[in-house]
Amino acid sequence: METGNKPRRRVGSTTLGLALILAGVVMLLYYFWPGFDFLLAAKLSPLILVALGVEILFTSFKPEERRYDFLSVFLCLVLMGIALVVSFLPSLYNSIGPQRHALEASLSAQLEDSYYQRLKDSPVQDLAVNLYLNYASQPASTQQISAGDTLGLSIQLSGSYESAEDFAESCRQVLDQLDLQNPRVDWVDFTAPAPADVLVPDETGEESYEDMQASLYLSGPYQLAWSAQEMAGSVSFF
Repeated sequence: METGNKPRRRVGSTTLGLALILAGVVMLLYYFWPGFDFLLAAKLSPLILVALGVEILFTSFKPEERRYDFLSVFLCLVLMGIALVVSFLPSLYNSIGPQRHALEASLSAQLEDSYYQRLKDSPVQDLAVNLYLNYASQPASTQQISAGDTLGLSIQLSGSYESAEDFAESCRQVLDQLDLQNPRVDWVDFTAPAPADVLVPDETGEESYEDMQASLYLSGPYQLAWSAQEMAGSVSFF
């Protein structure tokens, strides 16, 4: 009669084998099947943790056949780390991937068209929409842009303004023509040419004429609701 110790299995080895097989299958499908949804496979990666938990529970009924050693524990930790990292890849891809940039560009173009229609008879020379979507935001239209997203406007006015009061008055008129609540605008940056060139000394002390520019930056609902007189105090020339 043969005697000897019955070999004990390492907890995690079965899950590791299945994970390697599935990873290989996913890679093959990704390379040879153009329509394969790799992001969906990444979202299912936490199933590795489920399989590992099932294996631990199964072997717990036969403790004499179970053995934990450094290598087994290390492999389990590696599996858990890979599963956690891969499960976050879809969210990361949606936040910084090309689809997110394409969505922001599309919505920005729609907003620019809408604002230009409202500002046809205004002194606006150029307008740029600065839209930054929240990482979890996926608006299908400009009406669905939420409070967690950031929307700003860079507006350049035509003409020449001799005083801060005149510049602020034009800025107030432009804001009154815009719908700043649907979607909500977080900030507006106005710029316009100043009336005349001024002498500015360089590093050697020599003076030369340089163009001046008027600027007004408004942020938040309180400043965007300022009167022209209140705005004039924040106008700067540089």
